[in-house]
Amino acid sequence: MKQFLLYSTVILFFAGCTNQNQSPKGIVHSYYDAMRDGNITAAARLIHKDDREAFLEQFEDQFAGEVVSHFAEADVDILTKEIDSTEARLVVRTTWEDGQATDNTLYLKKDGGQWYADVFRVPDYLQ
Repeated sequence: MKQFLLYSTVILFFAGCTNQNQSPKGIVHSYYDAMRDGNITAAARLIHKDDREAFLEQFEDQFAGEVVSHFAEADVDILTKEIDSTEARLVVRTTWEDGQATDNTLYLKKDGGQWYADVFRVPDYLQ
C-alpha cells in the first residue's frame, strides 16, 4: 500500500496539458487537475522526455484507474519550495477525502528552459 501511495502521489504530482512557461508550482497544480480529469497522457507531457516512456509503461497499465479514483477528491498544498536555476524541490501535502494528509518531497528539473517532473529521483533520505 505504501508503494501504491508513493507512486500514485508521484503520478498525481506531475500532470497538465503543457509545461511551457510554467513554474514548478504551476506544474504541481496542473498535474493535479489533469489527474482529476483522468488524463494520464497529459501527465506524461510534464515528465522529462528521458523518463516519459517508462512513466507511461509503469503507471498507465498498473495504476491509472486506481490513481484517478483515489485522487479525485484530493487537495494539494505546497508547504515549502526550493528552486534554483536547474532543479526544484517541493514539499507537498495531499489531503485525502477522509481528511488524512500525507507529505511528500517532489523534484523537478529544468531542461531547455522548461520544467519537467523528475519522477524517478529517489529522495536523499531514502538513499
